[in-house]
Amino acid sequence: ASYLPANNKVTFNSDITTKATGYYVDQNVYEAIWDDDNCITTLYNAETQRRKFTVTLNQHIGSDKGFTITEGKNITGFRANTNIDEVYTMVRGKGFNGIMGNWQISNNTNLYRVNKSKTIEYKVRVREEGQDEQEGYTYFDTEAQAIKELDRLAKLEFTTNQIDTIKTNYTINFAMLKGSKEYDKYGASEQYYLGDTVSVYIPRLGVDIKNRIVSVTYNHLTQSIEEVELRN
Repeated sequence: ASYLPANNKVTFNSDITTKATGYYVDQNVYEAIWDDDNCITTLYNAETQRRKFTVTLNQHIGSDKGFTITEGKNITGFRANTNIDEVYTMVRGKGFNGIMGNWQISNNTNLYRVNKSKTIEYKVRVREEGQDEQEGYTYFDTEAQAIKELDRLAKLEFTTNQIDTIKTNYTINFAMLKGSKEYDKYGASEQYYLGDTVSVYIPRLGVDIKNRIVSVTYNHLTQSIEEVELRN
């Protein structure tokens, strides 16, 4: 769908087909789309792309260009930040008085050469006769029930907290890269846009991490991109 207002200044496009209702009173267009608790981007879970006078609100912006960069190169202008030391693929829960849950194994174990394990304490305990319940704890009648809860909480560390997934953030400074032998490879990203997907290869782990371009610094005087930030 597209909409062109009477002044012929701005065009809106979207590939979202779901319907929702929102009310915007005494608000400008910017507030209605981006800056309200019930704004359009929140209401439709939309991603936004703005290019001059064209605004696109899609389910997903950008595309995968099939481009790969390698972490660990000693290149000026390339900064990397990952949480590799905080990634765990084997987790078990520990409750009050030494109750231990069963080891839960992540589906991502095959992604890493080395898998780390972690025991996480939760406020889970078994009721004891004549003892008052303490605030903040979850109580169960039997140890088997408590262990089942510990296993459930441990699984949530993967599905909700994603402690089995590498979080990455990369910054490529093209202004500093120019003149280096690596520039031709990284310079290809000057054809890339917000939302595009780039693979980052991490040799020490032997894995490719998909990252999206979340920020672009563009120099209008030189008509070139100066810096790109990638994040997953």
